[in-house]
Amino acid sequence: MKVPGKYVVRKGDSLWRISRRHYKRGRSYRRIYRANLGKIRNPNLIYPCQRFYIPKRKKRRK
Repeated sequence: MKVPGKYVVRKGDSLWRISRRHYKRGRSYRRIYRANLGKIRNPNLIYPCQRFYIPKRKKRRK
């Protein structure tokens, strides 16, 4: 699992793929989207060289 922080979009990336890479869950892409609302107009359209903040993963409750 990758460390939270800054991320530069690469060719072929999607929020789903970035989320899977960082959180091991594609469905968590909404966390990245919400953290970058000022940079992402449409979560289905992101572009290479865009820079996003990847929030820390929430700890699961037991």
